[in-house]
Amino acid sequence: MSAARLLPGILAALIAAGLAAAAIWAIAAEAGGLDLGSVWGDTYLHGVLAFTFKQAVLSTLLAALLGLAAARAVHRRAGPRGARALHLIASLALVMPTTVAAVGIVSVWGRAGWFADAAAALGLPGPGATLYGLPGVLLAHVFFNAPLMARIFHGALAAIPDGRWRLAAQLGIGGREVWRFVEWPAIKRVLPSACGLVFLLCFTSFALVLMLGGGPRASTLEVAIYEAARLDFDLARAATLSLIQLAICAAILLALARFPADWSHGRGATGQGGWLRPDCAELQGKLADAIVASVAIGIVAAPLTAIVLGGFRGELLGLPGQPAFRAALMASAAIALASSAITCVLAWAICEARRSLVLPSRAGGVAWGAGLLDLASTIYLAVPAIVFGLGAFLLLRGVADAFTLAPLLVLAANVLLSLPFAVRALQGRLAESGACHDRLCASLGISGWARFRLVEFPVVRRELGFAAALAAALSVGDLGVIALFGSDDFRTLPWLLYERSGRYQSGEAAAIALALLALSLVFFIGIERLVGGRHAVR
Repeated sequence: MSAARLLPGILAALIAAGLAAAAIWAIAAEAGGLDLGSVWGDTYLHGVLAFTFKQAVLSTLLAALLGLAAARAVHRRAGPRGARALHLIASLALVMPTTVAAVGIVSVWGRAGWFADAAAALGLPGPGATLYGLPGVLLAHVFFNAPLMARIFHGALAAIPDGRWRLAAQLGIGGREVWRFVEWPAIKRVLPSACGLVFLLCFTSFALVLMLGGGPRASTLEVAIYEAARLDFDLARAATLSLIQLAICAAILLALARFPADWSHGRGATGQGGWLRPDCAELQGKLADAIVASVAIGIVAAPLTAIVLGGFRGELLGLPGQPAFRAALMASAAIALASSAITCVLAWAICEARRSLVLPSRAGGVAWGAGLLDLASTIYLAVPAIVFGLGAFLLLRGVADAFTLAPLLVLAANVLLSLPFAVRALQGRLAESGACHDRLCASLGISGWARFRLVEFPVVRRELGFAAALAAALSVGDLGVIALFGSDDFRTLPWLLYERSGRYQSGEAAAIALALLALSLVFFIGIERLVGGRHAVR
């Protein structure tokens, strides 16, 4: 076990866990001065908790139903090309800035949106203001999470052996029997972990609820924390709400730990088994797939189209001449690139240390150490950005000006946000590389930079490119810590978009939304292609 490979990873894990622990400690200390009885007796808090759970449960259910229907339709009709298109849409939804999606959804389903115009042309009543509140939040969460669910479920369906489909065809079983005996056994392996992940994402949703919630009746815990800290400056109340949020998120993560996310089994599958399905020719199935395709296009494609068209009709050409836009663009780009680089370095160090611990453990080593590294790299999933930002402000109070250090706080939050995804992307391939090449490298004396350049990088290049691109794209679109520390002196593009939307400057907001979407895609596709090579883009 090499100390040179182990110590950097331990240090990286300590940094990640230490930042989260420090924020939690500061929040707990601040909340200690508030009467918990008065908090639990607060009817507003009861309403916030009820709405948070309600929208998370409904969002997860709707995303799972639409994702499953879309996955079955793609597997039944589209073949490998459809699978690649589904993966592309899921990747796009993953890196889409939430503020941009909110603008697109309002452009389609809002009071002055496409749907309202079509209803007026037909003499029908429009949606009015019903978008804001629970309907808008559900629509936005389905927009983001249904493609993710569809990709996971399609991977499970694509991994079903062709022999099972041939047997089903020989037995002449129909749609219900196909679902019961062939598809459901594959789906149920990934369903708990997929639903748990989406529930956690919806439970901690912030930007979408902030822009589409529509008022106190449709606020989640994240939004309540933001309002208490930034608008009311009631730090004790914000800290208490943060502790409640942390406890619930930790409970969700512990529940998810019982259902390992086994989503890789369909990674190399081609989906050819779909052509062997006995239900391909059923008229009922064709009609159902057509309906699913129409709904999916309406929910996913329509807002994207609205963003592009609205951006070009807006004040796009005038944006470069605005000092605020230029400053926000430079800040977002600089933080995204720095976040991508730091995230990859920390993730690589953690994966190297984990590999050093896991491989010797086969001979009685310390496998528990790998579990601690996993916990340190994923702990931020239980510490949302608003909670981390509040903890950082409380730590720096009386020591330094948090608004002056806002760029560093946003950078730290973005690194911690991306770290779990980067570690998950890298650790599998690095572990395989270590199992194959450790003895050979030791016998040839290859280590350090030479090993990275000659052995590791060619093997893990594609995964490293994806991790770097994802970290940059997530950083570009994040509206978390900046919501607490954004000011006239420091803005990012998401914060500038939120400001313009709040002032009802729809033309300028549409142009900023298109620019932010373009920047996210350029970073995601460009960095993945640059680092991962010519075959990296999914």
